[in-house]
Amino acid sequence: MENDYILLYSGVPNTERARAGVGFLVKKQDSPNIKQWKFINERIMVVEITEEYTLYTLVIVYGPNESELAAVKDEFFDTLQRTIDEATQENLILIGDFNGRVGNQADLWQGVIGPNGEDHVNNNGERLLELCICNSLAIVNTKFKHKDVHKFTRSEPSRNEKSIIDYAIIKSANMKYVRDCRVKRGPEIGSDHHLVVLEMTTERRGQTNNKERTQNKSRAIKTYKLREKEAQKNYQDKISEK
Repeated sequence: MENDYILLYSGVPNTERARAGVGFLVKKQDSPNIKQWKFINERIMVVEITEEYTLYTLVIVYGPNESELAAVKDEFFDTLQRTIDEATQENLILIGDFNGRVGNQADLWQGVIGPNGEDHVNNNGERLLELCICNSLAIVNTKFKHKDVHKFTRSEPSRNEKSIIDYAIIKSANMKYVRDCRVKRGPEIGSDHHLVVLEMTTERRGQTNNKERTQNKSRAIKTYKLREKEAQKNYQDKISEK
């Protein structure tokens, strides 16, 4: 694999403990399609790549553990929001280990998730759901019905643990281009996480590669504030007015 692929990565300095890091593997033959990349920090990087004349903006993510302090989570999600604000919006894709469990309450989070996730929701998952609803994003894993072996992205058989914490997330308007999203167990790298594969058609009509900044003033929204009852009510009232 070393000779056929190029690795882009963002992590901590060699002198620090490697508590986080993200990377992007691309075949050498496809590397000319990479237009630019940006290292945000050890948890977030951005890669812009074209496929059949369509520009995709990939935001590659490794979220903090569920047990991390609230301040650490706040900083991560604020940075992720700023990254989204500054990214090309049209074909935005967030991918990675978010350490968040988002549940399956599709009626409560309409457009964001489908009914095919797991039952459990944790704090990181709530934060991710709030971020998605503020940015018109859909968590694709939850939209397709599959057997558990093709649904749960992390498993630890020795402790009878399994969860869905790795996601492919796209603009809700682009769900019509998605063919499938599932876990595939064949490729393994000695991790308790499994490969998540997003299949999309590259056919687009009337799209350009120009950078389009969102008109949504989402950068002014602290999404974690939505967990506070008053802030949540104010946000829901504003949505109802639209």
